[in-house]
Amino acid sequence: MSAPGMDWFHCNRCFCQEGARFSVTSCGHILCRQCAGTDKCPVCGAACRHLPVSEEMQPREQLFFRSPAAVALKHLAHVSQAWRFQRAQADLLLSHHRAEARRAQAALRDARQALAARHR
Repeated sequence: MSAPGMDWFHCNRCFCQEGARFSVTSCGHILCRQCAGTDKCPVCGAACRHLPVSEEMQPREQLFFRSPAAVALKHLAHVSQAWRFQRAQADLLLSHHRAEARRAQAALRDARQALAARHR
């Protein structure tokens, strides 16, 4: 899963960056195949599980290895779409209320004129 923009990605024990399969531990460390292997993390000593870093990882796990900018842009696109939809709905409602207000003002003006005509 080594991709452009992942210059931060390395084994947390031997610091190699290329040419090896990597896994991420349940304690949050990245290890190359040579440094992984046991149920004990060689970095912090905690008992842990290993998850191979690959395209087969679940989307919620892959998220940690994606560009934060790309993730943000994807979510902003969804937020923007929702905002445009809600704004359009609010505009429709506002337009409806304005039309009702114009009709009510016209009815009030007509009623005043009729009342004034009766008083004469």
